Amino acid sequence: MELKFSDQEIAARVQAICQNELNVKDHRQLPVKELLRLCRTVSMRFGTSAEQLQRVLGVDKTMLEDWL
Repeated sequence: MELKFSDQEIAARVQAICQNELNVKDHRQLPVKELLRLCRTVSMRFGTSAEQLQRVLGVDKTMLEDWL
């Protein structure tokens, strides 16, 4: 069975990763390369699609698809 996370759950998990692992308050404080690395981490941990990451983080979907 595949788990699906809501946008709100992903946003909360991103916030926690930023604060606990990356030592920043918000993903918007990250340089582009680090932001894309965060996207890859979230995608791998939670099975998040490029579309969901784009909605939650506001990252360009084409860039994400190339990176993921």
